[in-house]
Amino acid sequence: MAEVKYIHCDPYKRGIHVFIGNLDELKEWVVKEYDASDEEDFRNFVLETKSIPKAMAQFFYSYSNGNGVALIPKFPKTPKEIASVSHELLHATFLILNYCYVEYNDESCGNEAFTYLHEHLLINALEKEGYEEFKNT
Repeated sequence: MAEVKYIHCDPYKRGIHVFIGNLDELKEWVVKEYDASDEEDFRNFVLETKSIPKAMAQFFYSYSNGNGVALIPKFPKTPKEIASVSHELLHATFLILNYCYVEYNDESCGNEAFTYLHEHLLINALEKEGYEEFKNT
């Protein structure tokens, strides 16, 4: 059974969903969650995705509102699984901040916004509390 959790990023008024399940379950969830008229590009991008590597996570991003969905095949336990989730959440970090016009730079703590947001996303994704079951039809 799939699970989903929303992680809100307060200062940026954006967030991501973390979806634990497979691509077919995610597609069912997207059809229920996203209205075609509001998020047509994002919805179609997810629905048109043919496959992803079975053991890997994947991040889907909405360019229309700066939100996204991280697809994770199972709750991460091993270092490799946690690293895969971290990889996808780093994509989320860059895309959220890019959407909010925060530029990455390595001068004078210019990367702190990125590292703190990445930490926030990763901690919340790895906390088991807050996930809700998604029952596919």
